[in-house]
Amino acid sequence: MDALERRYRDRSLWLDGVADLAPRPSLAGDVECDVAIVGAGLTGLWTAHSLLEREPGLRVVVVEREIAGFGASGRNGGWVSAGLAADHRVFARRSGLEATRRAEQATYAAVDEIERVVGAEGI
Repeated sequence: MDALERRYRDRSLWLDGVADLAPRPSLAGDVECDVAIVGAGLTGLWTAHSLLEREPGLRVVVVEREIAGFGASGRNGGWVSAGLAADHRVFARRSGLEATRRAEQATYAAVDEIERVVGAEGI
């Protein structure tokens, strides 16, 4: 195992469990696309997948300086959880109780959608 691969594997238990951590080739030059996504963490990859699921003909390019999951998504930032990340009363004061309920329900729906995709794609 070379030093670069060891560096990636030492980042987290998740990355240490991935078979192939070889960085993909750099872009050879300019690339034409409909959507460019910077960052191959959970948010970037989820965005690319969602766009292509809705519009398969889109030309989507994901660029990442390191490897997919190198940043926070590969350590501890890539959590998938439902619920709001602060006291409900703070949100309710700012946006009202009904908007707070809708926001929380959206987080539950997001987790359900991720579960659906993981199952459908065999991830």
